[in-house]
Amino acid sequence: MYRSEDYHGWTLQVTTVPRCGAYTAIAVLSRGSQEFRFEQIAVSDTEAASATAAVGWLRGWLDLNGLLDRQRSDA
Repeated sequence: MYRSEDYHGWTLQVTTVPRCGAYTAIAVLSRGSQEFRFEQIAVSDTEAASATAAVGWLRGWLDLNGLLDRQRSDA
């Protein structure tokens, strides 16, 4: 499963992959020349749950690290 969305100026891309009887996510955050890649996050028993959890985790990571563009209204 592949999911992509824009969030406060960032593009969040999540791909779920089967791993040991469950699903995990590979995620890429990008904005301009900045890019962050995360692997094996959001383990779940379904692809949809893994993708949803990964997007939530990515949003939290951006906020925690002060990387959100609060002027954007595409959240």
